[in-house]
Amino acid sequence: MKKSKIKENAALCLAANKTFDKIFMTSNGQGYTDANVAQSRQNSIDASKKVLVFGRDILVEKSTKTTETTTSNEPQTANTAVLEQSVPKLIEALKTVTDTTALQALLEAEKAKGDDTRSTAVKAIEDRIADTKA
Repeated sequence: MKKSKIKENAALCLAANKTFDKIFMTSNGQGYTDANVAQSRQNSIDASKKVLVFGRDILVEKSTKTTETTTSNEPQTANTAVLEQSVPKLIEALKTVTDTTALQALLEAEKAKGDDTRSTAVKAIEDRIADTKA
């Protein structure tokens, strides 16, 4: 699985679970709250790949087997899967998105649903875009 998709999965996990400060992601996109469990699972998938650690504000990539740590402030990518959620859950998830380009992509994706476009979702995304520009 691509790192960008794993990051999207992590963002969804963190958005849906406000009590998690970080999440440990395996190379198949599964998230765990315990580093040892994630590493065990990763070893059964492919021991040569790293467990990725995602926090709320920055991405911390590291192997749980080493002490190497790298931080990055990569722009967030639009995860259109978030649009499958109910509007209240979408609003909660949008609070974690600060990249206006990603928000614009979400807005376009919601509007592209045609007859299935939800006006409340469109307004929530537009409001979040306005908030990030303020």
